[in-house]
Amino acid sequence: MEGPIGLVFFNGAGERLAKAALDESGVLGFEGEYAECAEAARRPAGSAGQPSWTDCFDRLSRWIPRWGREVRAVEVTLPGCGPVRVETRLGRSSGDWWLWWVPLPHVGGTPYSTYSLLLEVKARQCQARALTPAGG
Repeated sequence: MEGPIGLVFFNGAGERLAKAALDESGVLGFEGEYAECAEAARRPAGSAGQPSWTDCFDRLSRWIPRWGREVRAVEVTLPGCGPVRVETRLGRSSGDWWLWWVPLPHVGGTPYSTYSLLLEVKARQCQARALTPAGG
């Protein structure tokens, strides 16, 4: 596939929550103030330049939970295709398996959640469908 895959996330009222692009190397870059985070993710660990991936991770970790739970659809735009709207929700996990080694003050729950979305994409047919259940 040539070119990035465009993703626009919507809530149940059809309002846009976030816009992103998934590049050919698998890096997801968000539009706006978080755009530089995709570039930080592509840089080798320890390379110079601002912002660092650690800074971006910290900012994204606070921003995504503000809208991630509200997602009810994603619009997928494949290279050479028009947008395809897919009804779905983001998967959310906040497993505690690593809690035993984390020092205080995090005892009692994880300080983060992981959000995920699994899509099946058929680029030649300009089709996309969610493999993450629409019910969450």
